[in-house]
Amino acid sequence: NLLTVLKQVDGVDFSRIGMMGHSRGGMMTYMALKWQHDARRDDIKAAVVISGITDLYMWIEERPELLEKLFLPVFGYTPEEAPHLYEERSATYWPERIKVPMLIIHGEADAEVSVNQPRKLVEMLRYNGNPVDFISIPSGDHALGAFQAGYPMAMNWFEKRLEMPGENHSYEAHQATIDEVSAWFYSNYLPY
Repeated sequence: NLLTVLKQVDGVDFSRIGMMGHSRGGMMTYMALKWQHDARRDDIKAAVVISGITDLYMWIEERPELLEKLFLPVFGYTPEEAPHLYEERSATYWPERIKVPMLIIHGEADAEVSVNQPRKLVEMLRYNGNPVDFISIPSGDHALGAFQAGYPMAMNWFEKRLEMPGENHSYEAHQATIDEVSAWFYSNYLPY
């Protein structure tokens, strides 16, 4: 649990926790928000997802090779054999369980995860009354220029949502904390 890691980081204000994830980390961000809702907690106050996976069924439809290369080796079952394994990782199946303000950023030229995935989720979140902002980057690829496009947007959005005026939002200013949390994540890596 990343909240456990944050408790060990000096200077963290637990009344203003934001979560950000990219790609699979975006899927994990959605899942963390679902867990938070189900556990009746409110630790995470706002979230940003960049190039995130929102629907494994759509992903397989867009990229059929993923079934053999990724999902069968990891899950051991097709979506037809074990739909719960796919649906519990697909935010489009439970948008009503995402209750925090969100910013979703996605590149129009993303060849890994189609921009149609977040568009579908944004529509569902808005239907459920969840405050969500969506930014599509016209020439953005999956990495959005190795985060140079997405990261500053995310930090500026967090500044407004979490009331952090005047803080330095450059990647460099936060790199040590990001590296610390990333190291914890990779040492405790869990498969899809």
